[in-house]
Amino acid sequence: MKQCIQIFAKAPIEGQVKTRMQPELDATQSTRLAEKLLHHSCCIAAEYSNAEVQLWCSPDIEHSYFKKLSNEFPLTLFAQKGGHLGQRMINAMNYALNSSLYPLLIGADCPFITNQYLDSAFEQLEQYDVVLGPATDGGYVLIGSKQLLPKGGFDGIDWGTPNVLQHTVRKFNERGLSCSMLAALADIDRYQDLELLEGIIQW
Repeated sequence: MKQCIQIFAKAPIEGQVKTRMQPELDATQSTRLAEKLLHHSCCIAAEYSNAEVQLWCSPDIEHSYFKKLSNEFPLTLFAQKGGHLGQRMINAMNYALNSSLYPLLIGADCPFITNQYLDSAFEQLEQYDVVLGPATDGGYVLIGSKQLLPKGGFDGIDWGTPNVLQHTVRKFNERGLSCSMLAALADIDRYQDLELLEGIIQW
């Protein structure tokens, strides 16, 4: 099956993105940062050889920045569908699997994902049902699967808490799915995280 990289992103609407950066950053600066991080994620995905790239957008695909990215990079826009983040992720990954694609789903908040990291993830999917890239805050920056996931598979997970990774692994274990872990990477969520961007993103 062909490889697929799916990027999950919120529309960069002022006042609705990177709000945990405030008040150190104002709403305009926070929005610009969100755009820069998403652009970087699209660059990494587009540079990865032979993988289809999909940008899964919230709330829809109509924002001008999503359109700009679709013109700049060889990617396809999709609207996220589902009541909570877990449902939207499962819907996206199952869409790829039903299209004969092996998906790796990443967020737009981790600029430290490299081609080598993606290589490792796809390699792990040759041996395991699911692969996870842990985030240092207790969530994860990457998830991939070669098995269709049940629609309610992520119900009950407290999204945005330090227990997300732990709860997700438990869900997979309960369903008898083998799971591999990659090295942990940092998200850029808080103002103090910005120092990690030096030499990676100019914003």
